Amino acid sequence: TPLPTVPRFPTPDPTRAPVSPAPTPYQTAPPNDDCPSAAPIPSSPGHRQYLETTTGAMLNYDLSGGCVSAVSPGVWYMMMGNGNQITVDTCSTTAFNSVVAVQTGNCGFLTCVSSYINACSVSWYSVSGVYYKILVTGTSADEAGDFRLRVTSTPTPHPTPPPTPIPTTPSPSTPLQYVGTCWSGNTCGLCQGRCYTNSDCAWGLLCFHRSGYENVPGCSGYGHYGVDYCVAI
Repeated sequence: TPLPTVPRFPTPDPTRAPVSPAPTPYQTAPPNDDCPSAAPIPSSPGHRQYLETTTGAMLNYDLSGGCVSAVSPGVWYMMMGNGNQITVDTCSTTAFNSVVAVQTGNCGFLTCVSSYINACSVSWYSVSGVYYKILVTGTSADEAGDFRLRVTSTPTPHPTPPPTPIPTTPSPSTPLQYVGTCWSGNTCGLCQGRCYTNSDCAWGLLCFHRSGYENVPGCSGYGHYGVDYCVAI
């Protein structure tokens, strides 16, 4: 008796639905996917690192700041300036060509803080009280992936001001006084004249010689023309 013929391929059962391939897991968008949802970053002194991703982010169309030249998936961060020098970079990222854009202003009306265009590292001196919006994105529409965000805040050195000089009150000078001719038995005191030699002045004084109205050190006034006066040593 011949064996029954078995077909190489089974006849499809028209009553059975085809098996669909397993669905691709849905990638949720990062919570800081747009400018109004920017994630806060502290600006206090120190060095910080964050492992982040732009995978699943929407294309970033807010290019009003002018720091980025291409529409690409991106995520946003925000920090308040405190006068420190801030450096933000993603240059160690290898998953895609990342770009950092640091801007000020309101979302939709942003201004780039520097001339950096399509740069993976931006450094600037922050202004206290000013909020900065930081966008991490790529260089083209298909650039996305994981990245390492590094933030360094360094206090700005301030020069030490010179000490304030202590004001000194000049000692009042003694007016010149003409008391007549002085001699060793009747010496002249400070700013008194007329003297001819040092011995005509009291102890600790010298006879200051003049030919006219020269100023007498430590004394005020003009005195008599050509008269010599006793001054302190």
